[in-house]
Amino acid sequence: SAVKILLMDGDSDDSKVLKTSVASVGNIDHTKDDYDILKDTIFPDFDQMIKELQECHVCFTNDLKDYLIANDDDALLSQKSVQGKMFVCSDYKFVAEVQGKPNRAGHWCPFCDISMDSIKQNSTNRGTLWTIERWKDVLALNSKVSSINRGVVKEPLLTSVAPSEYLIAILHQLLGTGNDIRKE
Repeated sequence: SAVKILLMDGDSDDSKVLKTSVASVGNIDHTKDDYDILKDTIFPDFDQMIKELQECHVCFTNDLKDYLIANDDDALLSQKSVQGKMFVCSDYKFVAEVQGKPNRAGHWCPFCDISMDSIKQNSTNRGTLWTIERWKDVLALNSKVSSINRGVVKEPLLTSVAPSEYLIAILHQLLGTGNDIRKE
């Protein structure tokens, strides 16, 4: 697994990428990502790394050619610093695994508590948006009934990334739409 980090000059639509970095997070010698394997191997350290990055600032030199990761005190000394914001971009299956919904990617929306069947029946249906706290509250109910647990059956692997900061790769969205059209 790898992480791509983009350092941007702001968070507006016209922001520019200043630096790009790809970091290897880990390698699991397994044919499929599996919740328990991810939980027991790379994700505890990965979650901690994300938390630390979110608490730091990226400070740039005046010419924007170099940067360093600094704590808040150091960032105050820099004229050009930004606080990190993390997003997770992947396919539905991986996002469901990370959100504590293994084997439920095709059944529940990754952003709210509505079922995919309900969306297909009426595309104007809207569920309640997930938060990390709501995931934990639903998990604490310890229900095996899907209308109660809404697909959340295990603890989220990333406790540092809010559900609104997950992105589903466009290819997977288009494949799903294509499959739906083909079925009709």
